[in-house]
Amino acid sequence: MPWGHPPIELMLAAPVAELPMSNPAGGNRFEPKMDGWRTAVVCTEERRPQLRSRNGKRLDAYLPDLRRAITQLPARTVLDAEAVAWNPRGYTDFAGLQRRLVAGRGLQLHAARFPAYLIVFDALIIAARDWRDRPLVERREALEQLLATSPDRLLLCPQTDDLAEAQAMAAEMQPLGAEGLVIKPAASRYRGGRARTRSPNRWTKWRLRHSAEAVVGGITGSRARPETLLLGRFDAENRLRVVGQTTRLSDGQAAEIAPLLQPPGIGRQRPTHPWPQPLPAGRLTRFGQRDALPYKQVEPDLVVEVSADTAFELGRWRHPPRYQRVRADLSPWSTPPHRWDIAD
Repeated sequence: MPWGHPPIELMLAAPVAELPMSNPAGGNRFEPKMDGWRTAVVCTEERRPQLRSRNGKRLDAYLPDLRRAITQLPARTVLDAEAVAWNPRGYTDFAGLQRRLVAGRGLQLHAARFPAYLIVFDALIIAARDWRDRPLVERREALEQLLATSPDRLLLCPQTDDLAEAQAMAAEMQPLGAEGLVIKPAASRYRGGRARTRSPNRWTKWRLRHSAEAVVGGITGSRARPETLLLGRFDAENRLRVVGQTTRLSDGQAAEIAPLLQPPGIGRQRPTHPWPQPLPAGRLTRFGQRDALPYKQVEPDLVVEVSADTAFELGRWRHPPRYQRVRADLSPWSTPPHRWDIAD
């Protein structure tokens, strides 16, 4: 392995809507999916630490509090992990990790107040021995032995072979920031990238989801055929705050909701709207998008139910929720109040 170059490609999990009801030969292993930065942990032959994103970007500069822990690993070691940070309330703080990217000279102080940890779930290479062609169960055993005497910043990811126990574990860890489960065949070998659907090495990921209500304040597309819904909730000062943008509506969903959308100002003297046009990128959590979003404003009097995952921060859903149905029985003022930390 060229230790001074980007490390091995990390293995990716394909999203699935349902948990598997059948097991491959050897069964499955279930691990909580934590909310952080996917990280390749590398200790070079000179015992120099390297932390890289799944795209190979160096993360060392943003995780200075983890370097010393990595240097205590054997030389020529590569691990697969998730870098996480917890806020004072005990939730994983993805936004806190992101703040490290722009902390500048304040990074050391920020890292001291909100330390990062590595939740390690796989061993690719240990002390120059390549484990990628060995089954997951063997890699796990080697990883457990390695981390038995590891620094406290390197945490072994919980794992179980029982589906019911895995579901209970995910629910129990949800308040701590678990987003769902990663499902791995016990006999799977480590292969970079995302495996084919029928591959015996295929990893999958299932997200915890819950139902929530929000007000429709805008749409993309047209009122005749809306494509996505822009969602809001009222804060303590009765201001409608943007909380998310749904996934694309199906034709049936669009036909259901289109007749209920009205231009802003219906029933009021002036056609004012609480949101600017276009919508600044900072109002939505749109990863990698910096441009303002053009949209159609609608009268914010329609409540809908959506299915959302657990990633809620800075007052918004980080991943697009899915539209479920219209809640004609609810008024906009009866939706949960806007909060900066949790969805409900």
